[in-house]
Amino acid sequence: MKQHSGGFKLDEVRASKNFRHFMNILNKKTFGKAFQRFGKRISVVPVMENSENERLHFHALLQCPDKYSSTAGQAIFALKAQSLWKKTHFGYDQTSSRLAADEGWTGYITKLKGQADQIDWENFHWN
Repeated sequence: MKQHSGGFKLDEVRASKNFRHFMNILNKKTFGKAFQRFGKRISVVPVMENSENERLHFHALLQCPDKYSSTAGQAIFALKAQSLWKKTHFGYDQTSSRLAADEGWTGYITKLKGQADQIDWENFHWN
């Protein structure tokens, strides 16, 4: 994440709000009116982490929606998510996606090694 943007320094509250904004946009682009009318949402486990050089960033596990279930569809969904993330206020160009999560990946993103590392429960959603 950008650590400064628009004259504001990134903190945990701004990071969480930025992630919520990203998920709202991604859900709206993915499900259209069903997101607003029926609460249809992408399942997500967001983990906020503070790196060794004090950079706040997110790791997230996103469940690919059914309409993107093919391998090509998953790649399209990943590119869409990366593109939308970069357009957020604190979104940064450095992103990475994996099309399949295994125990190693989920263990890595949920390692919570420092005091500032935490699951962002306000943005957590799993069906």
